[in-house]
Formats: sequence, C-alpha cells, structure tokens
Amino acid sequence: MQPEQLEDGVIVPDGRTTEIQNGRNQLKGIRDGEEHATRRYRRIHSYEPKSRLNLGFWDTLMMQLTFQTSGAVVGMPFAFATMGYIFALLMLIFYIIICMIIVKLIADVQLRTTDANGTEYTEPCTTLGDVGERLGGKLGRYLLRSFQLANLYALLMVMLNLMATSIQYVANFPWNCLGYWTLLMFALMVLVLQVVKVWKHNATLAYGGSLLVSIKTLVLLPWAYAIYSGDIKSSPSYVGSAKPFLAPSGYNDWYDFSMGLSSIIWGIAPIFIQTELTWEMKNPLQTRNATWGALIGFGTLYAVAGLTGALMLGYPVTSPVTLMFPREGLAIAINIFVFLASIIDYIAGALVVNDFQRNLLFTVSPWCRETIPAKEKASKLYKYLIHFVFTLPSSILALIVTLCIPDFEVLTSIVVAFTVSGSQTCLPTLCWYYGLKLYKIGKEQLKDWVGNRFLHVISVFGIILTGYLVAGSLYSFVDTYILGGSTSSFFCDA
Repeated sequence: MQPEQLEDGVIVPDGRTTEIQNGRNQLKGIRDGEEHATRRYRRIHSYEPKSRLNLGFWDTLMMQLTFQTSGAVVGMPFAFATMGYIFALLMLIFYIIICMIIVKLIADVQLRTTDANGTEYTEPCTTLGDVGERLGGKLGRYLLRSFQLANLYALLMVMLNLMATSIQYVANFPWNCLGYWTLLMFALMVLVLQVVKVWKHNATLAYGGSLLVSIKTLVLLPWAYAIYSGDIKSSPSYVGSAKPFLAPSGYNDWYDFSMGLSSIIWGIAPIFIQTELTWEMKNPLQTRNATWGALIGFGTLYAVAGLTGALMLGYPVTSPVTLMFPREGLAIAINIFVFLASIIDYIAGALVVNDFQRNLLFTVSPWCRETIPAKEKASKLYKYLIHFVFTLPSSILALIVTLCIPDFEVLTSIVVAFTVSGSQTCLPTLCWYYGLKLYKIGKEQLKDWVGNRFLHVISVFGIILTGYLVAGSLYSFVDTYILGGSTSSFFCDA
C-alpha cells in the first residue's frame, strides 16, 4: 500500500484520500461557487476577500504556541510561588488535559459534514460561533461567539499593558508614568495593523515569536534567576523559599491564590483561535494534532518558567517577574523579548475582532454593504482608509481599559475570570447539554472519542472554577484601586 497524492501535491497515507478530501471540501464550503453561496457569505466576501487554505500544520502549531504565551510566561513564577510549585505544576497538567478534551470536541464538531439527522451542512463552520450553533443552536452560537470576542478584546488590553510595561522598563525615561507608554503603544499597534491584515502574515511572524519565547523561557529567564536571585533574596520584601503546596505560612490569601491560578489559565487558551485557524488550513484534519502539540509546548515552557522561578527566587514573586530584575543588560534583553512577543499576540487577537467588526457593520448597514466595496475597487486610498477605520474601535477600547486598570496582575485575573476559564471548560459542555435536548446531538456522535462522564466533570469543575476566579478578581480590584489605591493608580500605576 503506497501513500497517495492529492491534486495539490499533498501526500497522505493510503486509504485516507477520500476522508481528507471530504474534510477539505466541506471547509472550503461556498468559496468555489457563487451559486452555492448563501446570502451571508456573499455579503462578507464581497468586501473582504479571504485567503483560504494557506496554513500548514506547522503554521497552525506555531500560531497557537505563541497565542497569549508572552504574558503567561512572565507570570508563571508568581503563580508557582503563590500556589506552591508542586500544586501549580499539577494544576497546569490537569488544565492542559481538560483543554485537550475540549479541543477535540471543537474539532470534531467543526469537521462534521452532516447533522444528527444525516443532512449535509450547507454552510462551512468557520468561527467558534458556528461550532456553538452546531452544538446548541442559536443560544450556543451567542454564548461561544460572545465569550470568544470578549477574550480577544481583552487580549488586546493585556498585551497593550505588557508592551507598555516592558518598554517603560527598557527606556527608563524621567516621565515614567505607565499611561504615557500605553498611549505610545496604542499608536504603534494601529500602524502595525495597517500592514498585517491576514492570518498568513501572522503565521510568518509566529515562527519568530516561537523562537523568541523559547529563548526567553529556556535560556534567558533561568539565567536571570541565577544572576539576580541574591539581590532579590536580600531585599526587605523577601519572605523565604517557595513551598511545594501553597505560599509560606501567613501568606495564604485566597484571593492571591486565585490570581496565581489565573496566571496559569491565562496562557492556555487554544479554543479562541482554533476554529478560525482550521478554516485557513490546507489540511483541516490536522487541526487537532497541531493544537495538541501547542498545548504540550505550553506545558513545557510554563513548567520551566514557573519551577525555576519559584525555586530560585523564593516568595514573593511579582507578575511580570521581569520587573524584579535590576535594570542591566540581561534584564533589558528579556523585556525586549517580551515586548516583541506581545506584539504578535496583539495581532492574533486583532485579526479576529477587526474581522468581526467589519462583518457586523456590513450585516447591519445595507448602505455600507452596497457603497463601500465599489469605492474600494475604484480607489486604493479609500480602501486603505476603510481598513484603518476598522482597526480603530478594538484598539481604542483596549487603550481605555488599560489606562483604567494598569496593574498587570489585576487586569489578567479579571480577564481570565470573566472570559477564559468558563469558555475553555463549562461553556462548550453546557452548549452540548442544550443540544442534546434540542437537536439530539452528542451521545451518539461523541461517545466514540470520550466518555460522557468527562464532559460532566468538566462542566462541574468549570462552573466552580469560574465562580472562584470571579470572586478573587473582583476582590483584588477593590483592594488595589478602591481600598488601597490612589486616583493616580488608574493611569500611571503609581
């Protein structure tokens, strides 16, 4: 039995040609024929042509690997020191296993060509909202799409904050108010988004981003821990060595523990771009393995950053850990790496939310749908201007929130509690429950890959986890900005 070759030269194992080709054809959907296009997709494609079937296996893996990683890596020492380095490691492994199950659920639903009754789908599954609709009808669409967009808007806020914090450290100017640097980073990213417009552009950057985060995590951070641990341990704030379970006695605050847990969960969010990346892949059947590979990469990088940081620096550790280092050459280099990787994360989130903003405007405004495409064809300048306008709302929202909540730990904990934890655990399974009653989707179709008990456990765990993180993030916000902060903290993080 010899390997077979598809029309475009892709080599596949013998016997899987039909399976792979069917998956690709289903995801191509209405792209090849206007006569098969629905009104919604004709409307979308009329003004913003998509680059379909461009991403390979490694493109997808690298983009997942760099998604939200730059901010998570520098928060891992805080998480491992606050939660206890053994407990944090166990929680990291447990959460990655949960994400693997949810990733497979999302991939299986997206790649299906027929519904529960055997009827072929007439539209491709291109967004997480589409997956939600297949699982739980309109309610499922609204839930998953809303939380996906909320997370991606929030990603822009966290990355803008991290870029401003890192470049503030590097520059060390007298006007060291974080708010000014945030404004500067806002202007920079608006300009960058005029150049990087499609996923293929970001895939190219993702290879560089993966290299940056690997060097930073596996080489530069442990090196910095070894060099600066003496200075950190001799500071008045040093309490003692990190413990295997929980923080040192007397420092086990429940809300600090919740913020440490948020730091772990923040960096493991493949669900938010998985569906969109699958829609762009040459071979969509590889999406699960690519995302699983990224999850294993997450686990390795985060375990190294967290364990070495907690064991070598002790307790307490700030988040991001880079702010603890004396301002010297190595520390400056690490902050530059964080800054560059944060730009790639920002772009990944902006590509999705800006596309959503364009689609929404063309859906609700017949005038825009009929007028703008014609003017774009007539004038390149007009086309560039329209693209510029569409990139502004998400960046302006990120700027406002970041100026109001400049503390990285508090901002991350709020984002995780309200957008990430539920979306990766209980929301997909709740949509599945709803679909069992509404469309009878689930038991017959999904029992072949994972027992239903796993989904039940994930639902209960996700609900409890999300409630705990919401309480902790709200308490931290009140404690930082209302009970213990000044008005200047809302702009400069004074």
